Amino acid sequence: QLRSGYDWEKRRADAERTLAVRLPALLRRWRKNWAMEEAQNKVSLQGHLKRCDGAVAVSWAAVNYQPSAQGPALLNNAWGHFRFGRLTCILGSSGSGKTSLLTLLAGKKNEGQFRGIVQQHALLSCRRLLTGRDVSFVNQHESGAFPRLTVEENFYFRLKLARKTLLGDEAAWQRDIDELLDRTGLRLKRSSLVETLSGGQLKRIGIGLQLVMNDPVIFLDEPTSGLDGTS
Repeated sequence: QLRSGYDWEKRRADAERTLAVRLPALLRRWRKNWAMEEAQNKVSLQGHLKRCDGAVAVSWAAVNYQPSAQGPALLNNAWGHFRFGRLTCILGSSGSGKTSLLTLLAGKKNEGQFRGIVQQHALLSCRRLLTGRDVSFVNQHESGAFPRLTVEENFYFRLKLARKTLLGDEAAWQRDIDELLDRTGLRLKRSSLVETLSGGQLKRIGIGLQLVMNDPVIFLDEPTSGLDGTS
């Protein structure tokens, strides 16, 4: 219901004058923010991580995990942390809870009873917290590759997924794929179907598919099992 005696035309004129005064300032602020975001995006992830070198990336405290209500606890009051720019190994006997801890930290554990604190810390120069999308996880039992595609095709499609685009410099992408094939020792198998690979080669492609994502944190569950000493 319209208010009686209210000058709607005057109100509209006042609003237009206010907008005319404030809009340029708002546009300047927005342009400044856009410029800052664009400059931030031009800094590579490696540059961010170099600035964060040594800082805590992931920490956990008082972590307890029980797969079932009747079964024993696999983790009991576990504490620890990982740092940016460091390779950290978790050692323990079979059944000691190494895989359970890694899957919990990576956010991949959906069953069982979990209590404790898991914190993914900030990338200091990004001024933002890590999220589940910033973490890669290599499963010891599954490579994550499509068995009916070749090794090169798997890397190609994962690269497109990581960069969230179907367009781009194909030559540059091919150079990235060639580098990845060399790093994983799969160059001679680039045209082979994944379903024809050996167990050790499946482990290699599983690691390579996560390296493509170029995430700040990567968890590897027994990455060397099934590989020879040279690998």
